[in-house]
Amino acid sequence: MNAVQLQDGRSNALLSQIEASATGDLYIAADEAYITLGRKKNLIAEGIPLVVMRPVIAAQADSEKGILGIDDLLR
Repeated sequence: MNAVQLQDGRSNALLSQIEASATGDLYIAADEAYITLGRKKNLIAEGIPLVVMRPVIAAQADSEKGILGIDDLLR
């Protein structure tokens, strides 16, 4: 049985390593664009969405700046 080896790095660098070595079992990209590219290069056989990113605004409740939404950040 082979040991599990983890490799972290930028999505594009990892995709390039997969292409160069022709190895890898699981690729988790930070952006769907790299999944699309990997499919075009026939490096990815199956894709399963793991997460959905949603931006949030976090501000102190007692802040005097009155940040409640995006419009408050723009002013």
